[in-house]
Amino acid sequence: MDGKHAELVLKAIECKKAERVEDAIAALEGKIQGRRAGAEKRGRETQGFMTIAEAMEFLRLSRTQLWKLRRVGLPSYRIGRKILLKADELVKWIEGRQLGGEAHE
Repeated sequence: MDGKHAELVLKAIECKKAERVEDAIAALEGKIQGRRAGAEKRGRETQGFMTIAEAMEFLRLSRTQLWKLRRVGLPSYRIGRKILLKADELVKWIEGRQLGGEAHE
C-alpha cells in the first residue's frame, strides 16, 4: 500500500470513529432527555414526598439521626419497603419541637 492509500485508509478510519462518537453522543442525549422526563414525571407523581436520602440532605442529618427521630414521632410513610417523608410535615414537626423562649442571637 502506498502513502496515498494509507492516508485515505486513515481518513476513512477517522471518519468512522467520528461517526461512532456522534452516534454515542446522540444516544447519551436521548438517555439524558429520558431521565429528565422521568424525573419530572416522578416529581409530579410524588407531590412533595422525599426518600430517606433526600430527607437527610433536606434536614442536614445523618441516616442514624433521621431514624432516631422517626422512632420519636417524625412523620413518615411506609410503602412496601420504601420510607417516604413530606417536607412540609417535617418542617411543622420540627417547629413544634422548638425549645422554649425566643430565638437567641
